[in-house]
Amino acid sequence: MERHASFVTAELGLDDDDDDPMEVYIVDDPGPWCEDSIACYLGGWVDATIVSSRFSRPVWHELVHHVVARSDIGMTDRFLSEGLAGALGDDWCPLAPTLDWPRPPLAEVLGRDDVEGDHYPVGARFVEFIRAEFGTAALTDLARCMRRGDDLDEVRICVAAGLGVTLDELSDRFSEATVPMRANPALCSGDAWPLRDGALTLDVTLSCAAPTTVNTFEGPDARRTQVMVEVERAGTRALSWTADGEVEVEIEPCFCPQGLAPLRQTPEDEEVFFAEPGAYRVVLRTSDPAVETVVVKLGVRQ
Repeated sequence: MERHASFVTAELGLDDDDDDPMEVYIVDDPGPWCEDSIACYLGGWVDATIVSSRFSRPVWHELVHHVVARSDIGMTDRFLSEGLAGALGDDWCPLAPTLDWPRPPLAEVLGRDDVEGDHYPVGARFVEFIRAEFGTAALTDLARCMRRGDDLDEVRICVAAGLGVTLDELSDRFSEATVPMRANPALCSGDAWPLRDGALTLDVTLSCAAPTTVNTFEGPDARRTQVMVEVERAGTRALSWTADGEVEVEIEPCFCPQGLAPLRQTPEDEEVFFAEPGAYRVVLRTSDPAVETVVVKLGVRQ
């Protein structure tokens, strides 16, 4: 979590002067704090992130809210806030490759108290668009100007002052921009091992003391780690792993799939099918306190 907070701070060029620890609570039922959600960031005097112990993945999204809110940006416009959290803590993939992304006019999403669920990835695209067209500094200045609760007239003033265009002009340019798609930067980072025609053997540690081991909060000893693999071509590969205890393997793409084949899988037999080439994260999970190391082998199908 500290690494992700540092990543967000560096990506946005924020000052990290707050020495107080970030409060993150992993609970069985977030309901009393997070209405209709399994995770949330509570701003104001509470200043804490709440995440479900049954599904902790949204913590990366909520940590972006946490980092931004305690910086000099504070509580910015709701749509822009969800865009920042989506851009730095979520996937940018559509529900299916055959579906087009929503392209609502910016006047329909900015300056509002609530954001529709299918507009969250639109906010992430908007953040990336502003960074590409105007720069990260312009993005953070815009976030500082647009305060939570500002109406659309105040939003128009901030856009004109910070970006030098009208809101309608910005909306037209955004609607015509190419849609960027990428995986969650909080999960898909680091160098990838190339998987070509030969076999690949990975020695991985799941020791609690290792800095790459992550507590999943699903039990007293539940934890995970991952390695990145770059698959050169689609196809079936032999898969095996050995460990000094019980370990589960998950494989997930670090890109938005172009086809309809399910790319996220939990293989249980001795092979795995990579439907598309690209970078994948091989996730190793365990709740066994005895597990220290795992040897994963990906090879040519026999």
